[in-house]
Amino acid sequence: MEQFLLERLHLHLSSTSDSSCRIRALSTARSLITNPSSAASTVSSAVETLIVSLSHFSDDASFLRLAISLLAEAATIHRCFAVSVISAVRPFLDGRDHLAADAVAALASIAGSSAEEGFSLVESIFDENLVISLATSPIFAVRSRILGLLVYSIGRAKTSAILGHKSLLQVFLGIAIDLYPSVRRSALDGLVALCKEAGVDVNSLAVECCYDRAVEALKDEDELVRSAAVRLASLCAEMFAAREKAMDYSEQIDMIFVQLCSVARDMSVKVRVEAFNALGKVQNVSESVLLQSLSKKVQGIKSGNITLGKLDKESKFRFSCAAGIFIHGIEDEFFEVLQTLFDMATYDRLQVQEKHMHMFLGLLGDFNASIRSSARKTLRLMKLPKLEIFKSAIDGLIGNLETYPEEEEDIFFVLFSLGVDHRKFSVKLAKDLAKQIGPSCDGELTLDSHKVAAVLVLSISLPFAGENFACDIPPVIFSYAIPLLGRIAFALQGVIDQDSVLAHLCRNSGMPFLDKTLGSKEAGQICSSSLPVWSIASKVSNKETVSHMSEILKHPEQSRQEDEYLNEEFMRPMELILETVGETWPLTKSYSTYEVRRTLRTCQEELEMIAWNAPGLVSASVDFVSQYIQVVQLIAEAWEKMQPKSSHDVGSMTLDILVEKLEMSLRRMRHGFPGLPCQMEYHVLELTLLANLLKVSKAGFFSDLGLMKIRVIISRLESLCAEGSYKLSDFAQELKGAIAPRAKADVPHQINVYNFLKLFNPQQIRLVGKFKNIKAEVQALDNDSENPLIYVSGLPVGIRFRITLYNISDQDRLWLCMVVGEVIQYVFLDLCQFEGSNEMRCGTVVLPFFATPMASSFVLRVCLGIECPSENVAFQKKIQGRPKDDIALLCEEFNVYFVRIGDR
Repeated sequence: MEQFLLERLHLHLSSTSDSSCRIRALSTARSLITNPSSAASTVSSAVETLIVSLSHFSDDASFLRLAISLLAEAATIHRCFAVSVISAVRPFLDGRDHLAADAVAALASIAGSSAEEGFSLVESIFDENLVISLATSPIFAVRSRILGLLVYSIGRAKTSAILGHKSLLQVFLGIAIDLYPSVRRSALDGLVALCKEAGVDVNSLAVECCYDRAVEALKDEDELVRSAAVRLASLCAEMFAAREKAMDYSEQIDMIFVQLCSVARDMSVKVRVEAFNALGKVQNVSESVLLQSLSKKVQGIKSGNITLGKLDKESKFRFSCAAGIFIHGIEDEFFEVLQTLFDMATYDRLQVQEKHMHMFLGLLGDFNASIRSSARKTLRLMKLPKLEIFKSAIDGLIGNLETYPEEEEDIFFVLFSLGVDHRKFSVKLAKDLAKQIGPSCDGELTLDSHKVAAVLVLSISLPFAGENFACDIPPVIFSYAIPLLGRIAFALQGVIDQDSVLAHLCRNSGMPFLDKTLGSKEAGQICSSSLPVWSIASKVSNKETVSHMSEILKHPEQSRQEDEYLNEEFMRPMELILETVGETWPLTKSYSTYEVRRTLRTCQEELEMIAWNAPGLVSASVDFVSQYIQVVQLIAEAWEKMQPKSSHDVGSMTLDILVEKLEMSLRRMRHGFPGLPCQMEYHVLELTLLANLLKVSKAGFFSDLGLMKIRVIISRLESLCAEGSYKLSDFAQELKGAIAPRAKADVPHQINVYNFLKLFNPQQIRLVGKFKNIKAEVQALDNDSENPLIYVSGLPVGIRFRITLYNISDQDRLWLCMVVGEVIQYVFLDLCQFEGSNEMRCGTVVLPFFATPMASSFVLRVCLGIECPSENVAFQKKIQGRPKDDIALLCEEFNVYFVRIGDR
């Protein structure tokens, strides 16, 4: 076969062949070259034939372009041909047409795939004249590709690069003003790579040339060029700072900082993010310039030996660009720009003026969880110069705690850190709190207040700042903090363990306490098995190493103590709730629905109390238990509908509606908790079997699709039993036999549902292992019942949604469902629209709703769901523009309000 193909290749590349035959020859040659089973002699013959054909058909540009590309592929796969292919391609570099671009692309492919040897071969054919000729080619593709090869060469060759540093610098500086934006961007990136590679070898004149080119590019019309210019300007500032010992470059550094400040107001969010990243890296900036970035009012700036008053009008304007840039970043509507401000806050001398503080604190109430977290993280690093500003910050955190109690862990840690860093202010608030807290009229202490809890955490941090501050705090403060021990200790995990926190509180409150960690019988002695207590202040204050609780490294002993704490404080109470729920199954089967409702209501209330204090690590378990309670309640109500000759409440839901809700909740449990342990998945699948039985209770027989679904579920149950070494339940075993395939396929599977209901006796479900929780937060922006959106009947209307996704992978398919009346519209969500990782993604999207009704107003019901992958392709729906499979809801349904234009 190889010989036949080789002969056909020679025939099609003969001197008498036409253009179409030559194209078919390339296809044949590619088959021989890329086939791993081809003999070496066959491949060698095919490559040699192609090389010879380059000179025979020099007037056929289409063939030559394809042949050069195929030869490059051959040299990439078979490195032994690299030398001959490079020699064959080299003459095309002297041309002034697109073949030169193809030749450069071929050489770049060989250089990139053949490691050091291939790159050295490619490097050897270039000289300075050839590079300059290609870089000044009138053809865009040639300039672009040679530039890419030059950038790639930096740091790859054993010497300096394809050219020396000086020659490369000249080439990059010249191409940086090219007509095409992509070429300009690549040239600027090349200057950045060259300066990084050369390091201290780059002289000051070269750095100034790079800086001048970056300044010009900062005004470029293309946003990617401006972003590259920002990176180059930032690098120039670093290089100037590194040379300050030899010469004073303070004025140049300040000027770069000010110019970056001006770019931070760019219309493009990408450029603004790049600018704030660069601002966080600039070092040795004058203090007056830094302070000007915090104030919108232009102040007197001193840069080096020059003051603002002595500068010309243009220079004054440039320095005024720094005015309030930090505040401008805080006010930015994009999360990416707020995130980069964190780098600027790492400077200890960075302070925020009181009149600007309210703008920053407003971010603590942002809808986006990432922005709230970044705002708290930045706040923790700030130096607050006045008591009034400090109080404003604490009030903002208290409001944050009241609105988002689920973020208590992070808020408590920020309060603790602020207490350590602002000791005198904290003492003042602690003394005020001691006067305010006291027995209320009914004799109970007001410890359930978020404000009290926040100030208590702030106050108890002071002894960790030093012995002198411990004596300034009234002992009653520490007594009041003891009931909050669990919540405080969890917030400080990794810094100090729970026993040490308790010992610390008891010691300072004057209460006796037995030191369990060290086995000491002396009361009041503080213990810490992993960290010295008095070193905690330095660890909390270390802004370089500690930016969030999850970033603190924990010892194995601390991890074990944390697991024990979680198990004792949260998991065990949830286990008791599940046991109580399990005890309702006999009541359900005896149709005692009222008792079941009352028990489950109590369980739900207890779970809500646990959820209020629960940390993020157990939130998945809390949500799972909540869903399970809801499922059991729906089953109890549906079971009641199955009672023969029963009288039902007027207005109660029908059996069909209950089963539909039950299936939706079970889909949420099956597909919304990745990593669910086998025992828990088995329990959920058995409940799914029960839901399928309840669905056919009226008809008494299964449809073909229903039978397929049940067989798939039972197959999965058998697989789980094999993995877990336990048996299939009687309920599932009997149902398996009842739906077994029959000789007459057209005879429906009739079953007695009540017989199977008697067999249903689920085992007690237990929380085992760790799993995640897929969920979403969706909000329609600028809309409520008092502020409806405007629409025109019959025309589409756009809706802005802010969406945050948790634990969503790239393979998941998400759909936004919008319903009005009987009209249902699905919109597929492309995950590329969201920033972040699998753990959390967020973004703002504008989605259209097409079916606007002919009415003066309407309410749109919206929810977000994840497509549940079917085990069988037959289950999939064939309707375009809708999910192929069933969906599980990831958020609560909410309303979007509309009013017709002219009727508002």
